[in-house]
Amino acid sequence: SEQVSLENLQISHQGSQSADLLRVEAGVVYLRQCVLQGARWDAQSKTGGSGLYLLNLAQATVVQTAFIKNAHSGVQVADHARLQAQQCRFEQNRYGVLATDKAYADLRECEFRQNHDGVRARNHARVDTLRNRAEENLHSGIVYADSTTGFVIENACLRNKWGLWVDETAKPLLQHNHCKDNHLMDCYDGRA
Repeated sequence: SEQVSLENLQISHQGSQSADLLRVEAGVVYLRQCVLQGARWDAQSKTGGSGLYLLNLAQATVVQTAFIKNAHSGVQVADHARLQAQQCRFEQNRYGVLATDKAYADLRECEFRQNHDGVRARNHARVDTLRNRAEENLHSGIVYADSTTGFVIENACLRNKWGLWVDETAKPLLQHNHCKDNHLMDCYDGRA
């Protein structure tokens, strides 16, 4: 499959039309020390708005990269796509990372700050989170909804509206997370 590597680049949107900054439908992309910012969302057509949009069987490895002020998501992972992100920063997006369908995301040592939701897993996605920091997000730091799975280990959820949220039907493994000073609730586990 095709492989593309991008390093030390800033990719930003100009103009008012909706757009994803980088849309990957097949192959493998590597991002290192990049900045993706300003993707535009069209609410009527529900298109665009992602800094990085992975779909189908696309794969991405993202290291030390920032996703800032993207109207929909810093990274959206859909279908059967796969994301590995390490030491990345997600700021002021609607979703820092949104994983849907049967996608997989592995998030390690990333920072999620001032998004609507830092991390949101939906449908049947698997999201593994290890040693991330979700801080000052307007809604939730980390959310596992629907029939999502994954491990949630040693994450810090601080000063969000809700820290860590697990729906009744979700099945993540929770271990040694630190949730503190969230406005409405530090940790909600609907399975309890």
